[in-house]
Amino acid sequence: MAGNGAALTLGDSADSTAIVVQTGGVVSIDHELQIGAAADATGSYTISGGSLITAADNAGAMYISRNGGDGKLRVEGMANVLHKAEAYLGNATGSNASARLE
Repeated sequence: MAGNGAALTLGDSADSTAIVVQTGGVVSIDHELQIGAAADATGSYTISGGSLITAADNAGAMYISRNGGDGKLRVEGMANVLHKAEAYLGNATGSNASARLE
């Protein structure tokens, strides 16, 4: 999957849940990655193989839990994650950030 200048947002509205499990291949996002981006939203991205490239444009931030959302990024096994800009955990009051690396 390759981006086109757009962000990838998991859990972008209240009471929503979004889960991505990547086991191989390449996911490249040109702009920002937001995981758990809204109040009472849950977002989860687990990668156990392949590569995740975010901010491929060198400009988009990575947000794991913002605006009161619950976000988790889990990296396992031989997976690769490359982020080319800022990364924020728990970006606003009430955020419940959790990042797990294995």
